[in-house]
Amino acid sequence: MKNKSYLLGFIFFILLFSYSFSKAQVYLTNDTMKVGGGTYANDIIYVNPGDTRVPVIVYLRNTFDVAGFTLRMVYDSTIMYPRPPVPDSSFYQPIRSQSLPIFGGNFDVPGEIYFTGSPFLPVITTIAAGRGPIVEFYFNIKSTAQPGYYPIKLEEDTLNYPDFDNTLGDPMGQNMYIPVLANGAICVGTCAPPTNNPPVVSPVSPKSVVVGETLSFSVSATDPDNDLITLFAQNRPTNSTFPQVQGTGSVTGTFTFIPAPEQAPDTLSVTFIVRDIYNSADTINVTIFLYEEIIPPQEPTDKLKILSTEGGVPGSKGKLIPVYFINDLDTVYGVEFSLNYNPQAVIIDSLVLAQRVNGFSVYSNRGDTLGKLTVLLFGLGNEKILPGAGDILYLALSVDTLAPFGDSPLDLTSAWEAISVNPNVPSRALAMVDGVFAVDMFGDINLDKIVNVSDVVSLVAYILGSISLDTRHYEAANINRDADVNVGDLVGVINTILHRPINAPIVNYREPLASLRLEYDSLQAGSPGSINLWADLKTSIAGVQFKIEYDPQQLSFSHPQLTSRSSSFDTVYYKDDGKGNLTILSFSFGKNPIGVGQGNILTLPVVVKSDFDKEKLRLSLKEAILADPTAVVIPVDKGEVVLPKSFSLGQNYPNPFNPTTTIRFEIGIGGGPQQSVQTTLRVYNILGQRVKTLVDEPKSSGIYYQTWDGKDEQGDKVSSGVYFYQLRAGGYNQTKKMVLLK
Repeated sequence: MKNKSYLLGFIFFILLFSYSFSKAQVYLTNDTMKVGGGTYANDIIYVNPGDTRVPVIVYLRNTFDVAGFTLRMVYDSTIMYPRPPVPDSSFYQPIRSQSLPIFGGNFDVPGEIYFTGSPFLPVITTIAAGRGPIVEFYFNIKSTAQPGYYPIKLEEDTLNYPDFDNTLGDPMGQNMYIPVLANGAICVGTCAPPTNNPPVVSPVSPKSVVVGETLSFSVSATDPDNDLITLFAQNRPTNSTFPQVQGTGSVTGTFTFIPAPEQAPDTLSVTFIVRDIYNSADTINVTIFLYEEIIPPQEPTDKLKILSTEGGVPGSKGKLIPVYFINDLDTVYGVEFSLNYNPQAVIIDSLVLAQRVNGFSVYSNRGDTLGKLTVLLFGLGNEKILPGAGDILYLALSVDTLAPFGDSPLDLTSAWEAISVNPNVPSRALAMVDGVFAVDMFGDINLDKIVNVSDVVSLVAYILGSISLDTRHYEAANINRDADVNVGDLVGVINTILHRPINAPIVNYREPLASLRLEYDSLQAGSPGSINLWADLKTSIAGVQFKIEYDPQQLSFSHPQLTSRSSSFDTVYYKDDGKGNLTILSFSFGKNPIGVGQGNILTLPVVVKSDFDKEKLRLSLKEAILADPTAVVIPVDKGEVVLPKSFSLGQNYPNPFNPTTTIRFEIGIGGGPQQSVQTTLRVYNILGQRVKTLVDEPKSSGIYYQTWDGKDEQGDKVSSGVYFYQLRAGGYNQTKKMVLLK
């Protein structure tokens, strides 16, 4: 993007309203954003081939003061183009939005405009409630344009983030408001008058509900012209919900009502309205009969629950869903249940017994019918589940690589328990609580089902070491789908927000695309100086991440500085732990990466201590990660090998695995690089019994990789389940968990 002011305004608006985007999303029915010609009521703009500086106006009818807006406008690039061809500030003119001094956008893609208006902080300025134009764009009509209608649309994004474009913000940042959208059209030459058929709400029969129960039914609407329509409810009773829904051609919403005792008895009428972009509407009224009922006290009931605490991104594996069993009174000898799930979202790989049912066996029809699972759990020696509560089984799931984002239901259809071995005692039905499995969105690090600036903030904090990520958050953060979460994923999240591409990771490419070194020949004892980070780049770079190890008794760093080569980057973040470890992170929101070539990309101001001895300088580039503009992490040569200073045990990979997995561990230098440390690496089962000794010998400092083939000490293959592996080296002791699936 050549005009950087557009991008700055766009970023500023995202930062200002990111707080509201994490709050409630409010669909408006009386506020409208529309595109048209010279008046509010005129949706058609009449032009001729070759016309220049044709105004296309975005209007807003707002019932509250608006502190900022985003819009996404789509036009036909075969008949028109922005004036001037390379858009700058003369391409648009703020009207009612003049009170918002910051404007910006993305005009890179032919046929699309992303545009924002926002105030300066800390003073919040607004567009006062009212009706009229907020911004006017100027286009030229191509001389080759053919006669006819050509739509100009205000559209929501189609890349799994439907709540980001065409939104309004309030001054307090409490909510994100989504107005009704109305489209316009360009008429080239002579056009026949457009026609509009109103939308239709499908009739709904009368309903009845008892106090304390849940009434739920669907309401659908269609539009004969396949226009954008909005369906909403009026006169809803207390304790009911019906979220407004929008769609093109057809929509369906769900009405839910749980009446309270004070509301009964009564007869209610709820109004459902559908409206198209031309304000044509249809209405139905649904009658609800509300009855009282005295609910008698119930005896304690044994219960089976699918716990909804897990999720994962498409393609992830080894997700363990607990099956939780409550039997307060009786000893139980067996449990049976049936489960429906979405096979386009999740795959049940295996069933893993929990410790509570030690000695039981599990049988199922897994794989016979997709989407349906029946499980039998019992002991061949009349083993018992004593009264209590806890997990009895884990569903080991994989997430389909094409799974749709959102909650995928795990519905129990029947569940039974055996409370006696006596054939005269019948089985007993269990109460059931369904669960869900969340298919997470790549880049949605905080798991709030939208990728926005909050995820950028979390990822920066993780890279700088301010926070840690568990497995689920880590997988969501790995948006470029390579081996690690780093600056490449940060570039990927930014690209997602700005609708830019992310490429596949580099695989098996050994030749480095960048060479790096630290230059510090000019350092003098007792004087301030600088250390330069020199780079030879064979491809453009949009983000950098470095870790530098140094002796704090020799050097003291201050804020790193960008150079002329990296001046397009937005800023430099850094964290110095005061113990000799400096982490540096920098990236660009724009389209101006560091280009191919040689030279310094960062300058590190430093104070050299008075007893500095260059011959004994301890300074090394411990980590260097570079990402290109499409979020691909490139191979880097930093010209050094660093022995580990401490002991560590990595997570096995792959996990879950079948039949082999690899465990990475590090042996620290300790007393010196040649000193060996007695090292053991062992595998244990869930009962704490040793299964296999993988390493039992002295090890010198270094990084090691050990493979386990899933066999025990006797060479027999072990069964599916959860296993633990433990590293002991000197005084270091660390244990981690892994899952074997068959």
